Amino acid sequence: MLESTVALSTTEAEYMAVAKGVKEALWLRGLLDDL
Repeated sequence: MLESTVALSTTEAEYMAVAKGVKEALWLRGLLDDL
């Protein structure tokens, strides 16, 4: 049980990191489009 919980939180952390990266990339792209 504990192992699957750790795996889930690791996957969640990776997903959050990817989502943050995509968000920042889109923000940066929007910033460059305004120039």
